[in-house]
Amino acid sequence: MSGCSVTPGCGRWAAARLLAAVCALAVSCRGASAAEPDEAFRKHVEPVLEEFCIRCHSGPEAKGKVDYDRAGRAGDHELWQKSLRMLRAGMMPPKGKPRPTAEEVAGVTEWVKGTVFKIDPANPDSRRSRS
Repeated sequence: MSGCSVTPGCGRWAAARLLAAVCALAVSCRGASAAEPDEAFRKHVEPVLEEFCIRCHSGPEAKGKVDYDRAGRAGDHELWQKSLRMLRAGMMPPKGKPRPTAEEVAGVTEWVKGTVFKIDPANPDSRRSRS
């Protein structure tokens, strides 16, 4: 028999501890899934990075201060904004280097807009303030 049956209010503390443990578990699981690349990233972004970007933009010698190794996937808004701007303008990869197809650029663009910047394609102005 546990000590709870004789201690007044013990059930409340046990419930509070259980709730705290469940919340901690939920937060840790959420953090783990946020760190893992989502399916769209694996399908549309990772192949483009691997084929066209990582060679020059990773590690301590990353060119242009763009390091996809340090990128927290969707967490680094500045990195993804710069990447998207350079990719869509045709400035990266540089001239003379192989470039992603229009379809590959579209896949990266959709992922960045939807996952990084949380833009809803059905309501693209949803992040703008309405004053």
